[in-house]
Amino acid sequence: MEKITPKKSLGQHFLHDKNIARNIVELLDVPDNALVLEIGSGTGVLTDFLLAKNIQLISVEIDHRSVEILQQKYSDFLGKNYFIYENDFLKIDLRKISEEFGKKIYVIGNIPYYITSPILFHLFDYSDYLVKSVLMVQKEIAQRLKAKQRTKDYGILSLALQNYGKISKVHDVPASCFLPPPKVTSAYFDIVFHKENEGIVPSEFRKKVHRMIRIAFQQRRKKLSNCLKSYFSSENIDFNDLPESIEKYFSQRPEELSLQEFYNLFLFLEKYRK
Repeated sequence: MEKITPKKSLGQHFLHDKNIARNIVELLDVPDNALVLEIGSGTGVLTDFLLAKNIQLISVEIDHRSVEILQQKYSDFLGKNYFIYENDFLKIDLRKISEEFGKKIYVIGNIPYYITSPILFHLFDYSDYLVKSVLMVQKEIAQRLKAKQRTKDYGILSLALQNYGKISKVHDVPASCFLPPPKVTSAYFDIVFHKENEGIVPSEFRKKVHRMIRIAFQQRRKKLSNCLKSYFSSENIDFNDLPESIEKYFSQRPEELSLQEFYNLFLFLEKYRK
């Protein structure tokens, strides 16, 4: 494996176990001619297996040292079925890429742990243009994504995942599979993004419900009557106009509500917008 010194500032921990890399790529389960975007290709441990498939592949890599390695290593593929974007993934417009290539995107990556949540929210924001993702993250994040209502790990990530897609089994990966070894256990999993007619919340309301949930969880230990004050203001809802029946929601904390209950609350409040 080509070697570069991991940058702590970029949260780099390079996967070196090729069996794990192969399993991650196989979990993506891409059909022929699919469009795949890899987040942080590094020195190509996943890229090797991806380019063995009949796909179009985009590597998004912020580290110029890695870009140079990828350009040299995969020069025969460049400009044909392989493209390198030297950029921050969080600045990538996935809608534009999907429209440019004329198809939805599969996303894969061993992502930096310190920006895992922003990356997940970026994917959720563009879920209409995505088919599936397979990501390696800190195990704690995977547990939060799969957490059930009224448990300590349940929160905005759990609800966002349910709103935009579904997760399958989580596969643990020990620290010894990375250079340098992280201080935590890692895990990879797949997210299959909801199609337009799938999931609890209809696609036309997903972003609006997600926004309300994010506002509520800014003060997750308080009751919803307090958590949503800024939401009422932004949506021109007068708290005093709301009937007493709303109390069944407002007497609870955000972590006590299911996605279905948040959606019901959203629909209820929509009636009182001015």
